[in-house]
Amino acid sequence: YVEFIRRYNVADLNRSGQVDLEDVSILSGQWLAEPNEVSADIAPAGGDGWVDLEDLAEMADNWLVGQ
Repeated sequence: YVEFIRRYNVADLNRSGQVDLEDVSILSGQWLAEPNEVSADIAPAGGDGWVDLEDLAEMADNWLVGQ
């Protein structure tokens, strides 16, 4: 029995397989606030409790990147 563990790109917030406008929409809805469930607090690793420029930069670094 083999179990596969799917690993997503940290910036792929909606787990669609690609970092795109849907992920930016989630991030913008949480901008300068504490993260919600589907958290856009992706930077630094593990989050810092706020959705801010660090998170936007991480998303930009992963823009249009798939899994």
